[in-house]
Parts: sequence; structure tokens; C-alpha cells
Amino acid sequence: MYYVPRVRTKLGERAFSYARPVVWNNLPLYIRAEPDIARFKNILNKTYFLDSHLIYYVSTEVSIVLLVSILAQLLDFIVFFILNFY
Repeated sequence: MYYVPRVRTKLGERAFSYARPVVWNNLPLYIRAEPDIARFKNILNKTYFLDSHLIYYVSTEVSIVLLVSILAQLLDFIVFFILNFY
């Protein structure tokens, strides 16, 4: 575990001197304890970066479906309004 310096502002939390030990200390022990650097990078990529890319992809797909659904409802409302009030 690395020492995390005390910060007083949100700007201080963005400094590498603060963020680096926070990120390292939050890694699971099996990743931190890996002695082989190539395997360490591989585990890190599989654990965090591929999952976050998948989450981004899924959330983007959901956002598109939600947008299409909202537009369809808006179109239904416009058609209903035109047919009933004109």
C-alpha cells in the first residue's frame, strides 16, 4: 500500500501525486502482487479496460434504443394531434 497524501481541494485530487497511490491501492491484491510485468498488463487490461469498453458499448446501444423510442413516441403524439385537432 502506498501513502496517499492529504489534499484539501478537488483540484488536489486530480494531481498525480494523489491519484497514483489511490488507483494503485484500489487494485485487487492478485493484480498488485503479479511479479511478471507482461502478465500484470494483461490482467489489468482484461479486468478494467475491456470491461469498461463493453460497458460503454452497451450503454451506447441502450442510449440509441432509448432515443429511437422517444422519437417514435413523439411522432405518435404529433400524428395524434394532427388527426384530432385539425
